[in-house]
Amino acid sequence: MKKVLLVLPVLVVAGAAAWWFLVRAPDPPPAADTDAHEVAFVDLPPLTLPAVRDGAVERLVRVDLALELRPGADAAKVQAELPRLTDAFLVELYGLIGHRFMDESGDDTAVIKSRLQAASRRVLGSDAVAAVLIQGMAQAGRG
Repeated sequence: MKKVLLVLPVLVVAGAAAWWFLVRAPDPPPAADTDAHEVAFVDLPPLTLPAVRDGAVERLVRVDLALELRPGADAAKVQAELPRLTDAFLVELYGLIGHRFMDESGDDTAVIKSRLQAASRRVLGSDAVAAVLIQGMAQAGRG
């Protein structure tokens, strides 16, 4: 009887260990919610604008942009609307150049980005673009 009482706990522990490692179903992998964390970007072609003063081109301004799309936004729809979006961006940038904003403020990218973001909302709606990213700005001919 004493031997049975000594062996019984060992068998219970061995059985539990065998069940734990061999029979128990593995834990399901964590839900891979790739859409919620996946960020899509759409690169726009470079925009080159002339800055005209007194009837002559004073300089050229080149702006490289990309759009960060919101999760669930349709990249194909954004690509289809690129001509309208590019036109809206050119209108905003020409307005800033025309008001000499880009001369006097030293190219304040925060204001430029907010104006372009507003233009993207007008063209694509508020649920498509999370941010307008300025990848580069260059000016040639500034004297």
